[in-house]
Amino acid sequence: MQAEGREHGMTSREPNIHAAQRFQERFEFYLVTLTFTLLGLAAQTAAFGQLAMADLAELAAWGALLLSGLTGLDLPRFHGRLVLGVDGV
Repeated sequence: MQAEGREHGMTSREPNIHAAQRFQERFEFYLVTLTFTLLGLAAQTAAFGQLAMADLAELAAWGALLLSGLTGLDLPRFHGRLVLGVDGV
């Protein structure tokens, strides 16, 4: 196994780095899923009409959750350009 890795130019640390990158990607997608789940729950339990300021705050929170989720979906492309110096995927 190590000889095979050396033939392809991999050091003993590279498999660990790849495993850590996969773990980080899964964690990021988990956070995106959690964000959209919270947005859906917030939208389903909305109660408008009591206070205008509370209604405005709830709408602003929805917008923040939506923006956070959409940003999280675009994060892998941004991360690749930032860290790896690769143009968009």
